[in-house]
Amino acid sequence: MPAARGWRWRCAWRAGASPSPSRTAGRASPCRSPPTSRAWACAGSRNASQALAAASRSARARGPERFCTCHFPPTRSPTLPEDTPIRVIIADDHPLYRDGVARTLTESGRFSVVGQCATAAEAVELARAHLPELALIDISMPGGGIEATGRIATLAPAVRVVILTASEADDDVMQALKAGAAGYVLKGVGGRELIRVLTEVATGGSYVPPAMAARLLAAMGPRRGGEPSSADLIAELTPREEDILRLVARGMSNKEVARELDLQEKTVKHYMTNILQKLQVRNRTEAALLAREVWGRIG
Repeated sequence: MPAARGWRWRCAWRAGASPSPSRTAGRASPCRSPPTSRAWACAGSRNASQALAAASRSARARGPERFCTCHFPPTRSPTLPEDTPIRVIIADDHPLYRDGVARTLTESGRFSVVGQCATAAEAVELARAHLPELALIDISMPGGGIEATGRIATLAPAVRVVILTASEADDDVMQALKAGAAGYVLKGVGGRELIRVLTEVATGGSYVPPAMAARLLAAMGPRRGGEPSSADLIAELTPREEDILRLVARGMSNKEVARELDLQEKTVKHYMTNILQKLQVRNRTEAALLAREVWGRIG
């Protein structure tokens, strides 16, 4: 699939848990107050929705083939009232940029920046101390943003991580998603788009820039003649494996799938191993893409 066929891809590979009742707005904050420097803003990015529409029209015109316009909505209804700020920490080793992002979020009226830091270790500690809805993480800060993402996913799984970075490397986005990131946003994004994306991620959705999503799908490669089709591979799944794959494609973690189906988490992991082998894919990200290709929108 040519890279020029951009499409919108919001795929919730790690569904975030609902905000914990133990999160209280009055908790003491070791971080400094939101900045007062000029708001960060970049040129608006409206091409995403246009790319989705164009790709959808193109796909319909071509008929069935290995093409997917994945639009993964939030896996649950928003749990935060509109008048309740979304709590976020920002980790970036460039103070001016970090301050500008914080200012933009604060002035939107939808976010409350409860902490800022410059290293991976500090990001993990802030996430554990505040349990915010979101952790906005720079991928190249000292200690590594991907390392911080993995530790936050383990130590504070209710916190949804969004990578905010200048890196467009496919390996970086794949590693970030595997580590548990719910979103991957490029630093060239406009302020309004950033607010929209973060609001969606905070309420259960996820996001990857359409051009990067297209490259990831293309990297899976078309199937050669004689190889089983995606539908054929899906048909090999047992009914229970289909149930699990549908929930994974909606963005649920193994723990959430286990709770939904009244199974042990280790049992879900065993099923997922079988599912990946049967679908001939490397990870749950590719499995979710293949499921969307065959089943379409999964509500």
